[in-house]
Amino acid sequence: MKIATQLRLLAPSIVLVTAVLVGIVIVWAYITLVDEERLRGLASRADADAGRVSLALQQIQDDIRFLADLPKIAEFIDASRRNIPVARALAERQTGDIFVSLLRNRSHYVQVRLIGAEGEGRELIRADRSGGVITRITDDKLQSKGHRDYVHDTLKLPRDEIYVSDITLNREHNVIEVPHRPVLRIAAPLYDNSGETFGLVIINLNFMSLVRTLLVIDDSDFDYFIANVNGDYLLHPDSEKEFGFEFGLQSALQLEYPETSGLIAPGDIDSISTSFVTSIGNARSLMYARRLYPFYDDPSRFLVMALAAPSDTIAAPSQLVVTRVLLAAAVLLVIASVLAFVFASRLTRPLKLLTKSAEQVTHKQDASFPYKDRNDEFGTLSRALEHMIISLRENESSLRESISDLEFFSKIVSHDLTEPARRVAALANLVQMEDAERLSVDSRDSLGRMRAESLKMIHQLTDMRAFARLGSSDTLRKETDIKACIEQVLAAHADEIDRRKIVVRIDSMPIVSVYRNLIEMLFQNLVANALQHARDESFELTFACTQRDGQSVFSVMNSGSDSSLDANQLFDAFYTGSTDSNRAGLGLSICRRIVERHSGQIWAEIEADCVAINFSLTGETN
Repeated sequence: MKIATQLRLLAPSIVLVTAVLVGIVIVWAYITLVDEERLRGLASRADADAGRVSLALQQIQDDIRFLADLPKIAEFIDASRRNIPVARALAERQTGDIFVSLLRNRSHYVQVRLIGAEGEGRELIRADRSGGVITRITDDKLQSKGHRDYVHDTLKLPRDEIYVSDITLNREHNVIEVPHRPVLRIAAPLYDNSGETFGLVIINLNFMSLVRTLLVIDDSDFDYFIANVNGDYLLHPDSEKEFGFEFGLQSALQLEYPETSGLIAPGDIDSISTSFVTSIGNARSLMYARRLYPFYDDPSRFLVMALAAPSDTIAAPSQLVVTRVLLAAAVLLVIASVLAFVFASRLTRPLKLLTKSAEQVTHKQDASFPYKDRNDEFGTLSRALEHMIISLRENESSLRESISDLEFFSKIVSHDLTEPARRVAALANLVQMEDAERLSVDSRDSLGRMRAESLKMIHQLTDMRAFARLGSSDTLRKETDIKACIEQVLAAHADEIDRRKIVVRIDSMPIVSVYRNLIEMLFQNLVANALQHARDESFELTFACTQRDGQSVFSVMNSGSDSSLDANQLFDAFYTGSTDSNRAGLGLSICRRIVERHSGQIWAEIEADCVAINFSLTGETN
């Protein structure tokens, strides 16, 4: 992306980011204030609901005291103690009618019973609510409850004290009743005229029916939670979590919402509460939790009630305000962004024109600099560019003439030096052939060295000229079959390969965009290098291609080269690896320059039984 375009986009982007950040801060502050108001409203509702639950639970305590002091029950106890059957039967019938009447007036009571202390705690009078029908239980269906904890604990209480059970699931014959029915039992001991314990009167309350009616849970947008003193759920929006402790499951308020831990921990009996923001499901919700102390005689037996609601449910008006504010901010933001874009475009227009002028210079077209008369940075830049282009054009002609002279000189020097070297080599060879018998051993050896040095000089001049031509190559990249290039190079060395019985393997090769003539020269030098430096007459020559980090890596491996070569110096100019080589040591230097011209890399891996030359041909056209 062009800098001018970036600058035109930068200005509105800065406006946008700044406005968004300011808007976020404002909305955050507003939401924080609104949340505080929402929590106060939530707390007010929760306190009212908690008050209704507490009053209902206190009412059952008042009812049990009323029954314990009931004259008809006193008459029943007296008649039982004095063994007056008629009076006892009358008092029993009248007490049973009172129990039935109490069930009719208290829709959440499920049982009212009078249990005797004797006879294994047998029920003496009992009224039940079952399926909405209230009945007086006959003698043959009365049960013995002496084994139940609430019977033992109540009979131990002094006069005027009451027993309050934990809220648990109702059991019949020691088995949890299905469907589950959470029950709270409140009982009071009964005494005869002599102060002896006679039995107890007990009320069973359907706790779930009570709270669902009082809190209108089924028709509410709020989520209600009630937990006992240990934090175990008695009421939860997910009924699967209710009374988990009865089945050995760990499901507690403080575990799901750690913010309520302070309400569960033992502490001051004064009412304490907490409020916080949480998540219920995927919705952001507000929660308010507080303790309830519904039991007169035992403040350590408290309940914890929590009320939660999605923040959008209890704050629709505030959301409307936020929506309107955001809409107005969006409109202003669009206007500001457009103005910033227009202003930035006006400022960057000179940069766009200067860029166009620079592109014209690149394509060797006449370029104009319309802002060179300005006194700002664009004027200074325009004048500098114009002066630089004039200087470059003045030096270009001189440089081209120098390059032409150097190329001509290179050709002359190469020819003038190569031809004498060839003649010296030829003369040395001729003398060795014609006068071999007349020459001494030392003379023949000297002529041999003369011929070898002449050939070395010829090879050096040839390699140096090839090395120099690489920098001025004007070939174009094109899609090339690498395997075809390798086969063409090998064909030039076919006689030597066959004579030396060299094993050649060529793996599958890709088609890549390269300078074909340079790639042929690359493989020519690699093959020649392998043939020259092989320790053995016969060896294996392998051409492979692998994928590394998403690019093709070519390898030329041979088992015949000298493994003592230094991999760090192998591609340096004039490095031959030995002192008796008749080469200039430029072959692998030329390979490195060819690879670098393709924006690739070349390296060697030398092992005891193999020398591998690896290279890549990646990058943009150089």
